[in-house]
Amino acid sequence: MKTALFLLLTLCVTTSYSQLQTVNIYFDKLSSVIRPEGKKILEEIAVLIKSDSTKIQSISAYSDTLGTVELNARLAKERYNNTLKVLGVLSTDNSFESNIYGEEFPFVASEYEIEKFRRVTITHFIKEEVIEEIIEEVIVEEIIEEVVEEVVEETPSKLLTQLDEFALDPNKKEVLLQLSILFVGDKDIFLKGSTPELEELRDFLKNNPTINAHIRGHVCCIPNSKLSKERAARVYDYLIQNSIDEDRLSYKGYSNKEPFISPELSDADRQSNRRVDVIFTKTK
Repeated sequence: MKTALFLLLTLCVTTSYSQLQTVNIYFDKLSSVIRPEGKKILEEIAVLIKSDSTKIQSISAYSDTLGTVELNARLAKERYNNTLKVLGVLSTDNSFESNIYGEEFPFVASEYEIEKFRRVTITHFIKEEVIEEIIEEVIVEEIIEEVVEEVVEETPSKLLTQLDEFALDPNKKEVLLQLSILFVGDKDIFLKGSTPELEELRDFLKNNPTINAHIRGHVCCIPNSKLSKERAARVYDYLIQNSIDEDRLSYKGYSNKEPFISPELSDADRQSNRRVDVIFTKTK
């Protein structure tokens, strides 16, 4: 927050009219669906556009290199078009520069981070008075955060508590733990709120190099081995991309053969069964 405040203050000093801002909207693997956090950012820019408080300079769409060149080009175009829809900007608007690169964009291989290339980048000018309003909001938020930090002590999550107990217990060599990472129905897309637990899982494995993980994917309702495997692979890919050695990881889809809740009588039951759990094993 303090860094953001410093940057915004710098902007007001360096220009008397407006300042060019860059915003990145990130997407999931092989998806053109805008994440909730990205949609919120775009909606805020849309409000500025409608009030004539900002002007788009360029919109550029990219993809990673997982698919074919043709698929990645199409994916980038879909991401571009979906971004325009949320912004309320017509595809025929020639007032800004548009670039649909797909994966065909020059980059330094050592700087390539696969998740950061699944994005749309927007550059736009913001009027000075808008920047000043943002500064005031940042200052208020910073004060509130400092007060909260003084009062609230962070407590370990249920997952971290269970993992730490397992790591410290010399008599336990293996444990199966249920994650709260959930998925959109019929898809391998994480539901909002899954990121904190993914980060906890990553950090635990980094800090405990003698513990391996077998990731198990599950579905609800009807058999679907392919989807359950894809859900397990989503978690596996996240860990690999965050520097967890693939030799320590494995994954498998279990279809709907091992429901967490049975019978499935409600939407909540079905959502609970669209999940991933993990078998953790000590190697030493």
